[in-house]
Amino acid sequence: MQTTVGIIKPEAIKKGLVEIITKRIEDSDLVIKSSLKKIITSYEFGIIYGHVKEPEWLHNARKKYLTANESIFLKISGENAVVKLLNIRGSSNPRYAFPGTIRGDFAKDQNYIELRKQRKIALNFFHACDTEKEAYALIHCLKL
Repeated sequence: MQTTVGIIKPEAIKKGLVEIITKRIEDSDLVIKSSLKKIITSYEFGIIYGHVKEPEWLHNARKKYLTANESIFLKISGENAVVKLLNIRGSSNPRYAFPGTIRGDFAKDQNYIELRKQRKIALNFFHACDTEKEAYALIHCLKL
């Protein structure tokens, strides 16, 4: 059994996709143990995105967006939960995400190269922790 964290991002909440996303998770034999709706703090943002190598303007724009809008944190458990949740999410770059994944179905039009040229951030609807270590840090930070 593993425990991980998924984050339903503000754009998914605004589009009314919370139930669809949680159903996809539960239909994959994963269990949502708890949830918390809140605005991501700067510290939490650092846990989630601190390891990502990206231009400073992009990092700052993403941080500004996510620390100003509510997201939903989900504590999720099950066999191979980290990998299963990453597969439910789809490719990091939604342009390459398969249909049937969250990013493949809802963020397919996100072309990271074009967005960067326009100095815009991608709105990719969902985050899944890459590792148990990242999930553990979020769970304890949020008391999730």
